[in-house]
Amino acid sequence: MWDSLYKQNISHNKIHQHLLELGLARHNPKKQKKRKRCRYERKHSLSLVYTDWLDYDGSQVIAYEDDASRKIISIGDFTNATTDNAIGVFKRAEDIARAYRGQITAVNTDRGTQFYASGGEKKKEGVS
Repeated sequence: MWDSLYKQNISHNKIHQHLLELGLARHNPKKQKKRKRCRYERKHSLSLVYTDWLDYDGSQVIAYEDDASRKIISIGDFTNATTDNAIGVFKRAEDIARAYRGQITAVNTDRGTQFYASGGEKKKEGVS
């Protein structure tokens, strides 16, 4: 109701934090558990590279980010998120890594369709 009236979005965490300060809410111990996500941050540059597609103002953007330095190695802006575009930007990232006398040893993706072949694509290529 309020967000449509004032055109503002307020996250539930902010509302809960405010209610805690006023004494109108309690901490829920079940929600205080440690998160199970893994954060890598490797010591050596280019030992792991993250990648993902992003929809930004109607265009598809892909970036390859180094895990150790958190710097973007290569980025591309396209009209469609395709496997060929992902491979082209990755090859550019490999060339940049070679220029710094490095080699990308692992890539972490979100397992999207642009990064993994589906069953139908394997049959088209003659692999059963």
